[in-house]
Amino acid sequence: MSDSDLKLDDGQDIFLSQVLDEIESMQEDDIVLSQALDLFENKESFDLSDSQFKNLVEDCTSADFFGSFTLKLPTGENCELLGVDTHCENRFGKITKTEDFDALIKDQKSGNTERSTKWATSVFEAWRSVRKLDGEEIPPLEECDINTHLSRFVVEARKQDGSPYPPGSLYNIACGLLRNLRSSGIYDKNFLDETNARYARFREVLDAQMKKLTKDGLGIGQREAKPVNEEDEKILWSKGVFGNSSSVALQHTMYFYNCKFFGLRALDEHRTLNCNQFAIGSDENGRYIEFKGTNSKTYNGGLKHRRIEPKIIRHYDENSGIVDFYEQYLNALGLSGPFYRRPLNKSEGHLRYGEQVVGINKLKTFMKDICSSAGLEGRYTNHSGKKTCATTLYQGGIPEEEIMKRTGHRSTTGVRKYQKPSPAMLKEISNTLNPPQTTIKAQCGTVNEKNAESVLKDTDESVDNKRSDPSFKGLFSGNHSFSGCTFQF
Repeated sequence: MSDSDLKLDDGQDIFLSQVLDEIESMQEDDIVLSQALDLFENKESFDLSDSQFKNLVEDCTSADFFGSFTLKLPTGENCELLGVDTHCENRFGKITKTEDFDALIKDQKSGNTERSTKWATSVFEAWRSVRKLDGEEIPPLEECDINTHLSRFVVEARKQDGSPYPPGSLYNIACGLLRNLRSSGIYDKNFLDETNARYARFREVLDAQMKKLTKDGLGIGQREAKPVNEEDEKILWSKGVFGNSSSVALQHTMYFYNCKFFGLRALDEHRTLNCNQFAIGSDENGRYIEFKGTNSKTYNGGLKHRRIEPKIIRHYDENSGIVDFYEQYLNALGLSGPFYRRPLNKSEGHLRYGEQVVGINKLKTFMKDICSSAGLEGRYTNHSGKKTCATTLYQGGIPEEEIMKRTGHRSTTGVRKYQKPSPAMLKEISNTLNPPQTTIKAQCGTVNEKNAESVLKDTDESVDNKRSDPSFKGLFSGNHSFSGCTFQF
């Protein structure tokens, strides 16, 4: 390739490989790739004899058919030429080792997922132990035959009280065992992959067992977390559970409305909240509290989520004054640091919070404590918060797409589990499906007010006629005993 081959007209493109192929053989002064391309972009032609472009790369004589090259890092004069700090060795992090990778991966795993994996593994190991007592040696999970041993396991698995697991729990156990294999570096045994014919037998057994359990009534009508409805919310305010009368009340207020406004999920998203994720402002629509999410179950910024936008929600307050409560709380925290910290007693009328972060066990009970303090009846858990968000929007007629933006769900299937109809909606549905009232009343012989008097009159006359009958009079005179009789009225 000659110099003239690299001359460009306006609007003409050139591939990076075209540049690198020609300059690979140059072995004089060094230049970094970004510098070469910046200069090349502004030149009418690419002059390979220019000393600035010499030796961008080092030729590797031991390369394979396609060749390879090693870019030289900017050092010394090149750093100054690029206008960066001459101490380039400070640019990168410390040297890492294999154990650092393991710690990094472990730190980014969900705590709930880890606990679920350990639980599934413990059930499998308990099954192995019982079978060993029966004189049978079951291989460890990493060595067992999936289609034989694991198929037996999902059929024989039982709770500690001896009752079968519901179908959903059985599937979760299978998922946990699969995660266990992957954490052990075994990636070629994806027995839940429907395209993997190697483990089709196991999936058939698991599917059949789950259907059988469902047919037996297991897993149907499971207890669910109850959302907080509008009437419940009014009670929470009226009884002082919400408000700014104390540091605890204000913190509980923030917790609940973080759930309701921003659809925060149970414990995971609350535990890592930071003050810098919230901002108070105003625009043409009024005052608002803005929340910027970081990582969650549905968005963690990893490879699978690289095309997913993080949650950024701006919640406007027209006249409720809730933004003022957020402002008071954030100011009490000093506008920085963890969002949930230990409440302190008031000092000179000011709400205060310590530096100690609210413990995970205490945070787990927030929703239960909030509702029990107000005397609300029902099963309230941390999931009640997110369910309140989805249910309130659903009952308000908000489009499902907008509900998903608040809750963070990526599938309609997921968000619909959180959407619950109100009693009024259920009544309206029932009334819509009920048969015509005139028809059903006619078939059942329903008595209206007009003919009710006629029925009673006929009954009274019948009784009066019976009274004149001697046998009827004798029935109610003296003492009589009855045995083995059937009375019809």
